[in-house]
Amino acid sequence: MNAFSTMLRTLAVAAVGVLLGADAANVGPPRLPQGFGDESLSFCVYRADDPTQTAVTVVPVGTQLGMTATVSNVEDDDGETVTIEISTGGVSLASGSTDSLTAGDTPSTAEYITYTATATVTKGDDSTNLGPVDVTVAVVAVDLSMQGLGEETEGTPHDTDPGAFIGLNADDDDDDGTIDSEQNGTVEDENNLVPVALGFTPGDLDSGTLTLSAAMAEGGGVIKVWTDATKGTEIELPATWNLRTDSVPETVYVEGTSGSAELKDVELTWTYDNGDVTTDDAIAMTVFFINETASGDYIVPGSQRNRVEFTIGPDGVAGESGTLEVRPGGSSSADRTIGLEDDDLEAGNHSLDWNGKDDGGSALIQASSPYTYVLSLAVNEGLAESVKTDRKVEEWGLAVIIGDRPAGTDLVTGVDEDTITTERFVVQVRFENEGEAFETIPNYEVDANQACAEGPADNE
Repeated sequence: MNAFSTMLRTLAVAAVGVLLGADAANVGPPRLPQGFGDESLSFCVYRADDPTQTAVTVVPVGTQLGMTATVSNVEDDDGETVTIEISTGGVSLASGSTDSLTAGDTPSTAEYITYTATATVTKGDDSTNLGPVDVTVAVVAVDLSMQGLGEETEGTPHDTDPGAFIGLNADDDDDDGTIDSEQNGTVEDENNLVPVALGFTPGDLDSGTLTLSAAMAEGGGVIKVWTDATKGTEIELPATWNLRTDSVPETVYVEGTSGSAELKDVELTWTYDNGDVTTDDAIAMTVFFINETASGDYIVPGSQRNRVEFTIGPDGVAGESGTLEVRPGGSSSADRTIGLEDDDLEAGNHSLDWNGKDDGGSALIQASSPYTYVLSLAVNEGLAESVKTDRKVEEWGLAVIIGDRPAGTDLVTGVDEDTITTERFVVQVRFENEGEAFETIPNYEVDANQACAEGPADNE
């Protein structure tokens, strides 16, 4: 090739480069080889049960998806052939020599999944690739989680069998004289609320709403939801958060404010909704309780018949552990803690007799009176405590007054020492409280020289 030919070839290449460079910032689809038509690739992902095959971008976990990839404007009569492949994450879902290919998938994990369609058009010895065309689907899941309960698919125990157990908040943890369930705002030392985790995946999705709601049977259990373990601010139900604008709490706290009439008569539900897609998760709940029903106003130290009567409910509930605490006046710690027997942990009416002594075996004393009874019952991670009630201890004494007729004419009070001998006589004493006989003390012998102890001024 001479120098002139080389120069002409260089100028021609430069001219073509100038023409292509003029449109370099707006690159379109690849040109098909000469002789190909205007083939194009389209791809749609939809719910498999939707006959309209409407495209979706958000679906709940476990949704059966269908997808179709189609190459249009294929010139069949011109000897063109088409091969299509549909894949996700590098794994082929379907492939074949066809103008239109379908595939399916059922996502089992909440995440973003990208499905990809590609096609190859062949004519004679020439071929061209179409795509890839990507469709990203947000696979969403909501999850209420508490007390270690699993989902219904994971076997019992799970969210609805037996469900969660919330203890009735009937005690007074901050000792302000008001039952905790009747208080708003923070309650110091509150220990009866149960945490609930509000789960949603994928967490960065910014479309749709999340709603927390509760269904409560009339006359049955009642719950409230709070921002903190010590109550804090009430979250009035139903409560809705917009994923685009609101901050969604990760954990809330449930309080039982009225006891259930039957098992699982409360249901808490967590729902995602974007107008086209709705999915939810629910937990059945029981507000269980232990209530003192009867006992005397006094504790008699040493007597085996200090009786406390109580009831556990609703029917069907069974406690895992329980106690009766006897706390000295003004104290949050117990002088005596008595564990409830297994038979006393089931629903129904029960009674417990105890001896009026502390854990060390010493009799309770009037100086620490009044003592407070607190019954507690634990079911799973729920704790119910009874309304605190006070019981008095008064140290009983014995006073013996003897009157006789002296060697004279008139009856006078007091003891005539001339008529008292060293011969012993017997006095029998029986303690009673509001008409109920607690115990008869064995014969108490008194002689002429024995002093008698007086009880306190306000002794009954």
